[in-house]
Amino acid sequence: MPINANKPHLWKDDIARSVDFYNDWFMEFAPKAYQDQREQQADLVEETMSRTDDLRDITPQFLIEHPRSVQPPRMEKEHLHDQLERVCEVLQEMIDRDICPWLQSDAEPSQREKRRAASVFADRLCGMAADPIIRNAQEREQQEAIRDWLAVRGYREVKSSTLDDVREMKPGVFTFGCTVKVPSGDGVRNLPIDCIIQPHRAVVGATPIFIEMKSAGDYTNPNKRQKEEAQKARQLRDEFGEDVDFVLFLRGYFNSQYLGYEAAENIDWVWEHRIEDLSHLELDKPDSDASGGIVKEPISPPSDGGGAPHISPKEQERLALQDELDAEKSKSARNKLGQFATPTVLARDIVRCAKQYMGASTVDMLDPAFGTGAFFAAARAVFGPDTIQRCQGFEIDPHYATPTRHLWDESQLTLETADFTDVAPPKNDRERFDLVVANPPYVRHYHIASNTKKRLQQHVLRSLETKPSGLSGLYTYFVYLADAWMRAGGIGAWLIPSEFMYVNYGKTLRTYLTNTVSLLRVHRFDPQEVQFSDALVSSAVVIFRKTPPAEEQSALFTYGGDMNEPTRAREVPNQELSTRRKWSSLYKKPTPNPNDASTTIRVGDLFSTKRGIATGANAFFILSPDEAACRNIPDQFLKPILPSPRYLEHDVVESEDGYRPDIEKEQFLLSCTLSEDEVQDTYPSLWAYLQEGKEEGIHERYLCSRRSPWYSQELRDPAPILVSYMGRASNGTTPFRFILNRSEAIAANAYLNLYPSANLKRHLQNNPDLIHSIWKALKAIAPADLIAEGRTYGGGLHKMEPSELKNAPLRIDDIPGLTHESAVQAELF
Repeated sequence: MPINANKPHLWKDDIARSVDFYNDWFMEFAPKAYQDQREQQADLVEETMSRTDDLRDITPQFLIEHPRSVQPPRMEKEHLHDQLERVCEVLQEMIDRDICPWLQSDAEPSQREKRRAASVFADRLCGMAADPIIRNAQEREQQEAIRDWLAVRGYREVKSSTLDDVREMKPGVFTFGCTVKVPSGDGVRNLPIDCIIQPHRAVVGATPIFIEMKSAGDYTNPNKRQKEEAQKARQLRDEFGEDVDFVLFLRGYFNSQYLGYEAAENIDWVWEHRIEDLSHLELDKPDSDASGGIVKEPISPPSDGGGAPHISPKEQERLALQDELDAEKSKSARNKLGQFATPTVLARDIVRCAKQYMGASTVDMLDPAFGTGAFFAAARAVFGPDTIQRCQGFEIDPHYATPTRHLWDESQLTLETADFTDVAPPKNDRERFDLVVANPPYVRHYHIASNTKKRLQQHVLRSLETKPSGLSGLYTYFVYLADAWMRAGGIGAWLIPSEFMYVNYGKTLRTYLTNTVSLLRVHRFDPQEVQFSDALVSSAVVIFRKTPPAEEQSALFTYGGDMNEPTRAREVPNQELSTRRKWSSLYKKPTPNPNDASTTIRVGDLFSTKRGIATGANAFFILSPDEAACRNIPDQFLKPILPSPRYLEHDVVESEDGYRPDIEKEQFLLSCTLSEDEVQDTYPSLWAYLQEGKEEGIHERYLCSRRSPWYSQELRDPAPILVSYMGRASNGTTPFRFILNRSEAIAANAYLNLYPSANLKRHLQNNPDLIHSIWKALKAIAPADLIAEGRTYGGGLHKMEPSELKNAPLRIDDIPGLTHESAVQAELF
C-alpha cells in the first residue's frame, strides 16, 4: 500500500517539517555533544604539545608510548622503528606552519600562539569525533521512536543474533541491526538492515517488513547516497520477490530530488515527524481493542479424552524439556532436520483415532521420529501406561535423544539415537509392531543429499517394489520404510503434509495407500489453522491398516475442525480414490452439477496456460517511465509490463491507445537482441545502463547467463486474460484474480497467462466481445472448485500452477455465444 511516494503534493511541506524536526533536535543535543568533545580533544592536543616540545620533537618512541595521539601501524618490531621514522618525517612536513609559526624559526612559541594552535587543532578534531556521536545519537533516537510505536501495538523486540533466517520471525516481533543473506553474483552476501518487523497478521514463513533509517543534517549527503537505497531494494527484491516491503524512515534534510529518485525506484518512506504513517504497513494487531490494548483469548489446557482438561506432571515435564531443547537450537537448524514438535492435543487426537481401529489388549508401539515423545505420552494417556507393552523409538538428533532417554528411563521405552531410514527392520512378526504413529521429518527433496536419496529409493524399491519420485519429501520415505516394521493387521497413523494429496510426486504414496494397505481415514486440517507455530505447512492425518484392500474398501475423508468434530465428512470408495488424479478435490464443497457434461467444460478447453516471463532480475530489467526517460533508454527496447497484482486496483486493465495500460504504476520491460558492440556503437545510453548491470553481476545470474545476449527477454505476446497465481481466501472469496487485459502489456511470473486456443481464436474473430463473457464466467468459478485444483499451504495460502488451472471447471451456460459442442470442437487444421 503506497504511503508517501505517491503524494508529491505533500513533499514540499513534509521536507520543511522534517528539516525543522531535525534542527529542533540538533539545537538541543549538538551543543552538549560538541562541548564534551572539545574538552576531550583540547586535553589531547595540550598533552601532545607538552610531550613533543610544542610539536618540534615528534619521535617514534613518542608514537609508541602515546598511541592516543597517533595510532602506530601494526608490523614486525624490527621494521617498526624505521617505518615510524618515516611517519614522523611526514607529520613534521604536514603540520600547518601558519598555525604553528614557531616551527619556521628557533624562537619559543608564546602562550598566545600555543593557545591559538591548540584551539584550532582541538576544533578540527572535535568535528571528526562529534559527527559520528551525533549520527549514533540520531540512530538511537530513531530506534527508540520505532520501538515505542511498536510496543504500544503489542510488538516484542528480539535480538538480531537469534535470527538465522528472517522468514522464521514469529508474527508480532521486531529487531534492529540485522543482516540478511541476498544473492550477489554467484554467491550470497550479508546485507545490513536497520529494522525488521514481522506484522501480527503475518503467517509463519512470511517475508517481514524491512526499514532503513536515514538521517541527514544537510542536502548534500543524501543525494550522494540515494543509489545505495536503490541497490539495497533491488537485492531484497531479488531474494524475497517484487512485493517485498522496503521502507525508508526519514529524519532531516531530504529534498525533492532525493524523494523523486526513491519513488522512481519503487521505494516508499515514512517521515519521523509523522511516524503514524507506519500504520499504512498494516502493523496493527487484528484483535486490538479500540483503546489500543490487546485482547487475549484464554487458552484451554488439553484433555486426555472426554473428561476434564488435564496435563499430567510427566507431560508438563516433557513440554518443559521440549521448550528448553528447542530454545538451544536455531530454527534454521531444526528446519533442516524437519523438527516440528507435535502439540499435545493433536498427538492425543491422532492416537485416540488410531485406537478406534485396534482391538488388542496390549500395544507394541513404534515411533520412528521420536523427538521428546509426544506420541508416547499421548499413547500412555489414551491407552493407559500398563497397556503399552513395548515402545521402540528412533531419534537421529542426540540433542533431543539423550535428555529424552533420561526423561522416560523408567518406562517401557527403548530409544535409539539413529537414523530410522538406515536401520534394518525386524526379521519376524514377533519383533514387529501393531501401532506405528509418527510425525516424520518434513524435509523437502532439495535438502536431501543425492547419495541419501538414492539409498532411500533403493530401500523402498527392494521392500515395496516401487521407486518414489526424486522430488519426494523425506516424510514419504518414513511411511514406506515403516511398512516392514508393522505386523500384519497393524495400524499406521501418520501426521504428514497434505501436499501428497495433490502434487505429482505424491502419486506413489497415494498408490501405496490404495493398493498396498487398507486406507481407513484421512483428515485434512483447515489450512487457515496451521498445526505448527514454526512451519508454514498444511497438515493431514493418514490412518491405515496393514492388510491388502478389500474389494469394497472405502475410507473416511474428513476436513476442518479437529479429528473428533470435523466440519465435513465423506466416505470415499477405494476404487474412486485409485482413479482420481488428485485427492484434494474430495474436500471441496459441492456445487450445482459441477461436472455436468452438458453445462461444464474445462479452462483448458478454451485456453493454453503459461506462467508469465521470468527476467532473472526484475529490479534491473523492469523500469518506471521516469527512470527509462532519465536513462534515455530507446523506446524500441521497452515493452509495457504489468506490475504485481497488488498494484492493480481493478480487474480490467484498460488502454486509451490500445498499447500502454492505463494504470497508476506503469512500468516497462527492457529487452534488446542487439550485440553489446552494436549497442555501444548505436545506443550509448543503453550501453551505459547495461554496464551498470554487469558491475552488479546481473549478467552472471542463472537465467541471464543462459540468454544470448544476457539482456534479451523471452518473446511473449500479451495475454487477453491473466490470473494471479497465488493468494489467500477469506469469507468465501476466491484467492485468485482473473484480470481482463485490454492493453498490449505482458506479465511477469506473478501471473498465469491464458492464451486462446485456435478454436477460440476463430470464435473471437467473429465475435470479439466474447472474451468479456468468458472473463466473467472465469470470475464466476466457485472458489472451492479453484482451490481444489490448486495447492494449499499453511495459513490459508493457495497456489495455482498452469497445468492445474487448465483443469478448473467452467460453466458453458455462463458464456453467451458458446455451446458445449463449439467450445470443445476438435481442431481440424
